[in-house]
Amino acid sequence: MWKTSRWILPIRISIDGVRDLAGNYLLANQTDGSTKFEILLTDNINDPPINVLPSSRQRTNEDQPLVFSVAGGNAIQVSDADIHLALDPSLNVTLTATFGTLSLSTVQGLTFPNGNTGFSETTMTFRERSPTSTRR
Repeated sequence: MWKTSRWILPIRISIDGVRDLAGNYLLANQTDGSTKFEILLTDNINDPPINVLPSSRQRTNEDQPLVFSVAGGNAIQVSDADIHLALDPSLNVTLTATFGTLSLSTVQGLTFPNGNTGFSETTMTFRERSPTSTRR
């Protein structure tokens, strides 16, 4: 949900260029010598990550895999609406199986800081550098 607020943007634009409040010019960053920039407005609140989990308890018979997927209607999803504002825009996710083991369908784009592999583990921690993290 978007919040409506009144914003004051501290930028000076003059004939000789664009300056910040300290008087520094924005350097030309286009091939024609002009300066292109974007203004990013935030509410200055770090919103927490959102976990989307299946709404009902998931069960399977002993020694049978339980697959979490969009197609199965039981995907596990993690997202963070303002992760793009972070200096290191990545999500750290930890999954734990109380009984059995966990395996990810793919580990492409993930790093495992604790030496995990993403396959046949009771607990795994992985990191994904992107605005949202979704594994099926």
